[in-house]
Amino acid sequence: AVELEKPLMTGEDFSYICERVPSTFVWYGAGGKDCAPLHSARFCADESAIGIMTNVFCGFILNYLK
Repeated sequence: AVELEKPLMTGEDFSYICERVPSTFVWYGAGGKDCAPLHSARFCADESAIGIMTNVFCGFILNYLK
């Protein structure tokens, strides 16, 4: 776990899904160093995150199906 110096005030309704089905929520920072924030037309994702998160989600799936 990482403690943020400046907490973010975000909202998420994902907990409603979690009440019904086994779930996990991952917040993975994939923005480049000099990028605009997420949901901006100028946002540029770090494409190395695709492979990393593919492995993470495959691990979740394999663990769930044990």
